[in-house]
Amino acid sequence: MPLPVRVTDLMIDREAYHVCRLLTSRDFVSFCRDRNIPVQAERLRHLERLGLFFPMLRIHRIDVVHKVEFLDGGTLFRDLGQLRPDEAWDGDVQTELAWFDFSQRVMQSWIEHGNAWDPRARSSPHAATVDTDPRRHEAYYSQFQAFELDYLLRPLTATVHIEWALRDDGTIDPAWGDQLKPNLSEFATNIARHRTPNPDRDLSALCQIISDRYYPKTQGDERHIMISTGGMDHPRWDWYQFARNWDAAAVAAALDLGKDELRRLYERVFLLYRTTDPLERWQGLVRFIRLDKRQRLKDDALRAQTFGEMAKMLRLFYRDAFGESIDPRGEFGTTVIDRVPDIVVEDDPLRALELVANDFGINPKPQVVLFVEGATEHAAVPRLFDKMFATTPNVFGIELVNLGGVSNATGGKDSTHSTLWRLIDYLHHHQTIAFVLLDNEGLAPVNIGKGLRRAQSIHFPDRRATRSNYVKLWKLSFEMDNFNNAELARALTSYAEGRARFSAADVKLCRDSVRTARKNIKLLTLETLYTQRTGGPLKKPQFGQILVDLMFDPSTKRKPQHRPIVRFLDKVAGLASTQSSARDACHLGV
Repeated sequence: MPLPVRVTDLMIDREAYHVCRLLTSRDFVSFCRDRNIPVQAERLRHLERLGLFFPMLRIHRIDVVHKVEFLDGGTLFRDLGQLRPDEAWDGDVQTELAWFDFSQRVMQSWIEHGNAWDPRARSSPHAATVDTDPRRHEAYYSQFQAFELDYLLRPLTATVHIEWALRDDGTIDPAWGDQLKPNLSEFATNIARHRTPNPDRDLSALCQIISDRYYPKTQGDERHIMISTGGMDHPRWDWYQFARNWDAAAVAAALDLGKDELRRLYERVFLLYRTTDPLERWQGLVRFIRLDKRQRLKDDALRAQTFGEMAKMLRLFYRDAFGESIDPRGEFGTTVIDRVPDIVVEDDPLRALELVANDFGINPKPQVVLFVEGATEHAAVPRLFDKMFATTPNVFGIELVNLGGVSNATGGKDSTHSTLWRLIDYLHHHQTIAFVLLDNEGLAPVNIGKGLRRAQSIHFPDRRATRSNYVKLWKLSFEMDNFNNAELARALTSYAEGRARFSAADVKLCRDSVRTARKNIKLLTLETLYTQRTGGPLKKPQFGQILVDLMFDPSTKRKPQHRPIVRFLDKVAGLASTQSSARDACHLGV
C-alpha cells in the first residue's frame, strides 16, 4: 500500500473505533480462538518480539496519586482529587494506575507523554518493561488483525501425525523425533531470516479506519443493520450523522490509496474468504440469517464470516471512493455467460431472498397454484392425489384454488385475456407456477383458451404470461371428458342410494345436449337429470369423490393413467416436486 507511517495518529484523528473498539490482548485471543485461529497471549507476545506481528497500540500505565480522606476506620475513603506534582498535601494519599480510555483527549495526551505508542511505527522506552512489569502494560489489537494473524500462523502451525513415531511392533522409533526437530528448526530459521513486514498489516489498519462507516453494513440480514458503538467513551456519537458526512474519496486520499490497489486488497480478502469458508456454497442463504443466529457459527465458519465482513467493507469503500462498483458475487476475472435468476442483494433484498429461498427449497409459499373451476374439481383433486401418490397436494407444494365458476375466471366480453392474466403473470414473476383447469363453457374458449395463452407478461416484455400447456380446458367438462356414459350412470346410481337408477342412455342424452348446446336452449346436465329423477340436488363435491373412487376401482376397465385428469395432475405434481420447478417460471418462452 503502504499506509502512512503514523497510522495511529490517523486513527485517533478520525476516532476510528466507535463501532469496532480495539481489543485488549485477552479479548483478541478470545476473538481469534472463537474463529479457530490457534493463538494465546504468550504466542502473541513472542510473535511481537520476533517482529512478525504487532498490536496496533500499546499503553504504559503510570502511577497516579489521589488525595483521600479515610472513613469508617479506614474501610472507606473519599477521593479528594488528583495530587498535582507541585501541590503541598499533608493528608492521606492513594496510589493507583492511571485510567485509560479511547476518547480523543485521553489518547492524544497519553501519546504526547510517551505512555501510548504504535509498536509497528515507533519504539518506546517503556517497551523494555512489557515482560518484567506486565500489570502496567496493555496491548490493543483490531479485530481485523485476525486476517493478518491467520495468514501468518498457517505456515507456522505444524500438524504432526504422532502415529509415525511408532514402529510396527508398537515401540517408539527414536529416529522419528531426531528427524522432526531439525526440520522444524530449519523452517523456523528460514522464517526469521527472510522475515519482512506482513503485507496484511496495512490491510488490517485500513479496515479499522473505515469500520465506523461500513462495519454496520455487514451486521445485519440484508434487510436490517445493527449499529453498535464503542460505549461510554463516545456517548454522543451519531452514526447517521457520521455516515452523512463521510467522504470516502478524502479518506482514500489521506491513505494515499489508489483504485487499483484497493481493488487488489478487496480481491485478496474475498478470495481467502471464499476458499476457506466451509459454508461457501450456502452463503446465498446464510447472509439472510438474523445476525444473532449467524453469530452462533463456530470455528472456520465464524472466521470466514469475519473475512466476508472485511471484503464487504472494502467493496463499499471502493464504490464510494471511486464511483465504481465491484461485482458483489466476486466473479472477478471470469465471464458470466448466463445467470437466471440472479439479483444484486443491495438492489432488492426481498426479491433476492425470495429467489434464494426458492433455490434452497425452503420457501413456504406454494411452488404451484392450481386454479380449478368449482367444487367438483376442488374435492376431486385431493382425492386423486391420495389415490395416485398416497399424499395430499400440499406435500408437493401445490395450492388448490377454487374459482367458483368459469365466469369468475374469464372476465367480460371486452377482456381479450382474462382476469387471471395479471395474477398468473405475477405468480410466475415470483417463481410460482400457475396451472388453470376449467370447463369449456361461456367465454372460456376465447378469454382463457386463446387470450390467456397469448397474453404478454408485464414483467418480462419478451415473454408470455404463461405457457400454453399450463392451461387446460375440458372439451365438455371434468365428468364428461374423464368418464364414459356407463361409468357416469354407475356413479349417479351409487350416489342416489336406491332412490333411482340411471343408464348409459340417460347419460348419453346429457352428453349430446352439452355437445350440441345452442343459445337460449336449456341444457340437460347431469345435475338436471339427477334432480328430475330423485327430486333432490346433485352435490358436486360428493359426486366427484364417487367418480374418483370408481376410477381406481379394480373392476373398472379403463385404467387411471389413461384418463386426462390423471395425466394432467401427474404433470403438475412432477413440476412441483422437481428441484428446478421453482425456477421454471423464469424461463417462460415467448
